[in-house]
Amino acid sequence: MKIGLLGCGVVGKEVLKMIDAMPSEKVEVVRILTRNKRHEPRFTTDFNDLMNDDIDTIIEVMGGLHPAYEYIKASLNAKKNVISANKAVIAKHFKEFADLAMENEVSFKIEASVGGGIPWIRELQRVKRMDTIQQFSGIFNGTTNYILDRMHQYGLSFETALMDAQKKGYAESDPSSDIDGFDIQNKCAISASVAYDTFIDVNKIPVFGIASILKEDIDYFKSKNLVCKLMGFSKHYGSSISLYVCPICVNGLMAHVGDNLNIASCTSQHLGKLELIGQGAGGSPTATAVISDLLDLFENNTTPFLFHHSLDIDNSKELHHFYLRERIEDFHEELALSYEKDETYIYMKTKRMTLNELLSIVSSKDVFLALLEDKHENR
Repeated sequence: MKIGLLGCGVVGKEVLKMIDAMPSEKVEVVRILTRNKRHEPRFTTDFNDLMNDDIDTIIEVMGGLHPAYEYIKASLNAKKNVISANKAVIAKHFKEFADLAMENEVSFKIEASVGGGIPWIRELQRVKRMDTIQQFSGIFNGTTNYILDRMHQYGLSFETALMDAQKKGYAESDPSSDIDGFDIQNKCAISASVAYDTFIDVNKIPVFGIASILKEDIDYFKSKNLVCKLMGFSKHYGSSISLYVCPICVNGLMAHVGDNLNIASCTSQHLGKLELIGQGAGGSPTATAVISDLLDLFENNTTPFLFHHSLDIDNSKELHHFYLRERIEDFHEELALSYEKDETYIYMKTKRMTLNELLSIVSSKDVFLALLEDKHENR
């Protein structure tokens, strides 16, 4: 199996190292596309070199929408298998890529796009072969989990915890995709597409991130024996699904998933609840998922992605109490079931409502909200 590697950054270097260390000579990286020319003969700055060589599989770990979209599409049309870790481009063009793979009788593999080293996509596919997935949820972003964990464990401010995450390589210099929730939004779109056999428009998934969280919020949660996590949630309602990204206040198992770990959970009709915990980010865990896809291809163990259904996102049944922190002068008393206050802020438990309803009312940037876990719900 001859491989072309698109990108040789944090993940790409680990992928290259793992493949080069394989004892089998039947799997080898013959071309590596990078922005800058390097002296090693396998490296090139010309994508066409990967199309002209006798390459049967492309591994895309460059990230971003462009030129990743054009490269993946060209590779599939050239009848080359594609393995991608790029959640942004997959979420946006999943159905197009899956259809192109079918048309050209090649495989499109995406295990590394959600959950890092956790075999989440594979488990969703395995469960749904003979069962109906009813819901899923999870901590799908190691960066935000690390930040929130440091704030809870050590009393750090958001800014200090973010800088710590950046120093350790968990957060990018521009962390907006992580802290604003868009990374999880992409991963939820992919997960829902796989779980329910339907293509999800990622832009229709409501999202609220953690960029506005304060130490005051963490102190309030601690006073209630709660821990804040940023999570994605989904339920299948037959002709529609709920799907959204939001912080949540939890205790129990979820509260103890710390550091940069991920947890992914799905519930199905016969199996019940399945939970997977592991490293959800970083070069080595993500590269491990890429290599897992590669070995599946080598062993001819592949499952195509099919989109049999057309399900709309409808969050109207997802009624919850929320925690809402806002300035006293902005107090939305009509939303409050109960509240506490200090000299600056109101700390409120809202009446039951949907995330969409709350976001339509609360527009100020100086607020933070989190779903309050309801133990009576089967989530």
